[in-house]
Amino acid sequence: MNSAVSVHSIDPAKNELEFAAFTGVDGVIVCPYLDDVLARRQLEKLKAHQLPAVLVNHNLPSDQPWPFIGINNFDLGRRIGLALPDSTGGVRLAMVYSDKAPGIYTERELVEMGISASLGEKLSGSIMSYRTNLNPLDAEALILRMFRSPYIVSENSIVIDSPPINTIVFTDPEDTIAAAQTLVDLNLVGQIQIIGFGNDPVLIEILRKGIISASVVINPERIGYEAVRSLAALRTTGYTSASIDTGIEIITGGSQ
Repeated sequence: MNSAVSVHSIDPAKNELEFAAFTGVDGVIVCPYLDDVLARRQLEKLKAHQLPAVLVNHNLPSDQPWPFIGINNFDLGRRIGLALPDSTGGVRLAMVYSDKAPGIYTERELVEMGISASLGEKLSGSIMSYRTNLNPLDAEALILRMFRSPYIVSENSIVIDSPPINTIVFTDPEDTIAAAQTLVDLNLVGQIQIIGFGNDPVLIEILRKGIISASVVINPERIGYEAVRSLAALRTTGYTSASIDTGIEIITGGSQ
């Protein structure tokens, strides 16, 4: 398209998005994973300068919405719920979000609503939520905290020694791989079901071995391509599609 693209942080402390309207760029693609109020305030400033903007991964409600490129996060949750294997005693689910995938963390309510809708009565208790940082080994530490020491609680004078979590959903490929290896080390494969994220070759191999049950695959390349294409259309014609769903794929060991 005869264009150049540069990548910048939207960290408010760096003011890069704040000053985008003064840099001479023709348009901005934003992944607005900040607090919605703060992100909307900065986007409104771009709009006031008549600078075209396209949102990816996380949408912001607005009277005049910005074009959105990405996945349907409610459908993401629904598809995860449908992919979960049946579990005796119900699904006791933990969601592990990551700072490495901030867009999904921002949309967590929609994701969890989709999971709850698809599981219905199979979901036992509330969905537990955890968050890992940028360290690729943080998921390993999380799994060790969850399962290294047996859970022993008293309920009506009955001792229960089974973990309260039997299913974990990850939203980052590195977290999935680290957690899967930790399950192997703890000899918990088969006892704890994992839905992973991504199609990294290492992840595909642990899926083939049955260490994890399934993996969610999105197409970030298509998101980027459609975002640039939409921005170019806005610049040249003044309009583009209001929303483009880039799709979700669930892969299992049987699909390899």
